[in-house]
Amino acid sequence: RSVTRSYYRNSAGGMLLFDLTNRSSFESVRRWHRDVTDALQPLGIVFLLVGHKSDLREQRRVGRREAERLAASLGVQYVETSAKDASNVAQAFHTLTLGIYRALQAG
Repeated sequence: RSVTRSYYRNSAGGMLLFDLTNRSSFESVRRWHRDVTDALQPLGIVFLLVGHKSDLREQRRVGRREAERLAASLGVQYVETSAKDASNVAQAFHTLTLGIYRALQAG
């Protein structure tokens, strides 16, 4: 854990990435969010929830609406991506960096 914490110390943003074909990775998102948030208190961090492997439609184990509900409950945005076909990868980074920029502007 101390090694992991060194990766996100002083971070302004981060992606909570889960595999759309792996239910257990989705179920771990809340814990990951809590771990980072707790470690960075009292400072805040901008998160983006990212479901990846969206190209594997037949193997999907997490629905879009369910992921959107989780994102809403965490107060973050949600994007689905695929590295295989490059769908929404740039959008994910743009969304996160725009969120960080807005948070920094707001103070």
